[in-house]
Amino acid sequence: MEEILEEKKKSKKGGVIALVIVLVLVILGLVGYICYDKGLILNKKIESTENGTTKVEKEETKTLDVYSDLVQDSFDRLTSWIARCDDPKTIYFKSSKVVASDIKNEYAFALADKNFYDRKTTIEASEYEKLVADYFGKDYKFEHTNYTGEMCTPHAYKKETNQYVLQETACGCTTGPNMRILTRIASAELKGDQLTLTIKALFPGTAASEVNSKGYTKYFSDADHKNAIEDIEYTSNGYSQEPSEYYPVQSDSTYAKGGTFKFVMKKNANDKYSFVSSEPVK
Repeated sequence: MEEILEEKKKSKKGGVIALVIVLVLVILGLVGYICYDKGLILNKKIESTENGTTKVEKEETKTLDVYSDLVQDSFDRLTSWIARCDDPKTIYFKSSKVVASDIKNEYAFALADKNFYDRKTTIEASEYEKLVADYFGKDYKFEHTNYTGEMCTPHAYKKETNQYVLQETACGCTTGPNMRILTRIASAELKGDQLTLTIKALFPGTAASEVNSKGYTKYFSDADHKNAIEDIEYTSNGYSQEPSEYYPVQSDSTYAKGGTFKFVMKKNANDKYSFVSSEPVK
């Protein structure tokens, strides 16, 4: 009798286990179907068609021409300005990862302000806000501040009216740096709305002692100036024969010795690419 009861218990227990396994498989199947249907797996996205049906397409990584307007313009607009004498590339290329929220307010202002350099009128503060969001994303916290005296800017912020008013400022960069970070785009990839560039960078010495035996400014492969680049050719900048004014020859072999950075941008609502992050590739 006891043996029969024991057999029934085992049979019942086995049935429960089998039922649980079936339920788990059903749940996993449903979750998998939902993820597939929403394009959350297999790196796919859903596109609607005219008849109301949907089709699934794989989101591919595209290799872009590094000299294309898309790549060059997207990078250049973030790494050039008018109203400052310092090097804009120093805000992106550092020894550790930089994200959009790390960018100082004054730098965001400088990038926005270059768009109004020749605009001799009063400008609403909202126009600056739109441009900063265009450069660094809608989540960037921009504060309106009057930078008069700190940089060459044709407009000064007036808190009372929340506007930037025209001011006459003598402009012209008469202070360093004489040398700037040299960069070259080595590769470019587009995946969905994300544009990723591989940048080779050479960092100029800034201290008086950072020169080589010929008096040329030393260049480094890192932002901390720990790894000097040896055996590179120099050339005159065309208007000065001072050794400290000579630049490295812009060749493949020169850039091959530079540091490597991953520079990421994301497409925004204006069909331009906002800065996301930059980091050294070890």
